[in-house]
Amino acid sequence: TVQVSAVFDHCEERLPKLREHMKSQEGISVFVGSQNPLGDACSAVCMMYDETLLVILGPTRMAYASVYGALLSIAKTQNLNP
Repeated sequence: TVQVSAVFDHCEERLPKLREHMKSQEGISVFVGSQNPLGDACSAVCMMYDETLLVILGPTRMAYASVYGALLSIAKTQNLNP
């Protein structure tokens, strides 16, 4: 089993690396397992707009289309465009 608290324990130190990576990306990016700079025990669906980084963390097997839609909805309510 994955200890969610362990993932969150490392987020603060790993977010700058993710932020820098996302600055060169357009739209929404998905990081699964070992590709995820926040930890290989989960997945991250991310969007960067100006200096705002939106991230949804979840299990490696999740409904990515739904999470993608949720991230777009969050961005829309905050007047952000990916």
